Amino acid sequence: MKLSFRSLEDGVIKNIGWSALGMVFSRIFAFVLTILATRILGATLFSEFSYHRNLLGLMMVLSGSSISIAALRYSSNRFKKRKDFVKIYSNLSFICLVFLTLTSLLVYFFSTAISNFITSDANLTRSIKLLIFPLVFSLLYTFKSGFYSGLEYYKQISKTTIISALISFPIQWSLFVYLGVDGGIIGLGIYYMLNYLFLEIYFGIKKIKVSFDFESIDLKYVKIILKYILPLLVSQLIFLPVKIYLESESIRNVGFKELGLYQFMISLQVYVVFLISMVSNPVISYLNMKGLGDREEKLNNNFTLFFSVITCAVLLVCENFVFNYLGDDYCNIYKASYIYKSSVIIILIMSYKTSFFRIIALKAKTLISLFSNLIWMVIVLVSYFFIFNNQGIVIKLVSSFLLGFLINLIYLITYSIISGLIKFNSIINLHSVLLIFIVLLILYIN
Repeated sequence: MKLSFRSLEDGVIKNIGWSALGMVFSRIFAFVLTILATRILGATLFSEFSYHRNLLGLMMVLSGSSISIAALRYSSNRFKKRKDFVKIYSNLSFICLVFLTLTSLLVYFFSTAISNFITSDANLTRSIKLLIFPLVFSLLYTFKSGFYSGLEYYKQISKTTIISALISFPIQWSLFVYLGVDGGIIGLGIYYMLNYLFLEIYFGIKKIKVSFDFESIDLKYVKIILKYILPLLVSQLIFLPVKIYLESESIRNVGFKELGLYQFMISLQVYVVFLISMVSNPVISYLNMKGLGDREEKLNNNFTLFFSVITCAVLLVCENFVFNYLGDDYCNIYKASYIYKSSVIIILIMSYKTSFFRIIALKAKTLISLFSNLIWMVIVLVSYFFIFNNQGIVIKLVSSFLLGFLINLIYLITYSIISGLIKFNSIINLHSVLLIFIVLLILYIN
C-alpha cells in the first residue's frame, strides 16, 4: 500500500511539475511582451489593447471557458469501453461549439453597439470584431488541453505550450510594432492558434487523437455537463461584466490614455498573483496531503501572506523606477501615485485571497465564491456611483475596486472563522500583524 501511494504521489508531483513548467514559460514570455508593449504602443494604445484583452476574457467566459474544467473532470474517468469515451468527448465538443458559435455571433453583431457606447470610432468596432479570431482558438485550445490533461498528458501539453510561446513571441512583437492594437489582437490569435495546432499535430502523430461523432450526442449527457459548468459560469459572470462595464464607463468619460497606468497595473496584477500562486499552492497542497493541523493551517496563511507582502513591498519601493520606465505618457495624470499605490494594495489582497480561497476549496466550501463575488459586485457599484462619485474618474474606479476587494476579503475571513473552517489565530497572529505593519510603514514612508 505504501508503494502504491508513493507511486501515486510521485505521479502527481511530476504532472504538477510539467504543468507548472509550461505555464511559467508561457507567462514569462507574455509578461516580457506586455512590458515591451507599454513602450511600443504608448499609454493610449496600450490602454486600448488592454481593454480589448479584458473584453476577450469576458467573451471566453461567455463562450464556456469553464468547459475545459468539465473536459478535465470527465476525461479523467477510466472508461471501460471506447464508445463511452467517444460519447463524452463528442458531447463536450458539441457544447463547446454551440457556446463558441453563439458568442462569436453576439460579438460580431453587437460590436458596433459596444464601440458606440465608448466612442464612435469605426476602428474600435473593427478591433472588437477581430477578437473573434483569438476567441475561437483560445476556447478550442483550453478545451483540448483540459481534455488531454484529464488523460494525464501533462508533459506533452507543456512541450507544445513552450514551442508555441517561442515561435509566437517574435511574431507578436512584430505585429505590435507594425499594426499597433489590431496587431496585438491578431498576435493573441496566432499564439492560441499555434497552441491548438501543435496540440492536434502532436497527438495526431502519436495516434492518441479522439474523433468527434455526431451520432454520439446525447441530451442526457449534455444536461449532466451543463449542470456541472453553469454554476462556475454564473460565478465568473458576476465579476467580469461589472469590471468591463465600469472600465467602459470610465473610458467613455476620460478616454483611453487616462487609464493607461491603471491598465498597466491590472496587467501586472495578473502576473504577480500567478507567481505567488505558483510558489504558495504547492506548499498548501503538500501540507494538505500531510493533514491540516493548527500549526500547518497557520503556516499556510503566513506563508502566502509573506510572499504577497514581500512582492508588494518591492513594488512600492520601486514606484519611481516603474514611473521612469513608463514615462510621462503614463504618469502625467491626476494622482498617478495614488493609482499606483492603490493598485499595489489590490495586488496584495488578490494574491492573499487567491491562495486563501484555495484552502477553503480544499475543505469543499466552494459555494462561498458565489456569495463573496455578489458582495464584491454590490460594494463596487455602490462605491463607483455613490461613495466616490465626486472623485476623478480613474480615482473612483481604482478606489471602488480597492474597497470592494477589501470588504470581500474581510467577509471571507470572517465567514471562515465563524463557521470554524479556519481558526482565528491561524489568520490573526503576531507574524501576520507584523507583515501588514511593514506594508503600512512603507506606504507611510513613500
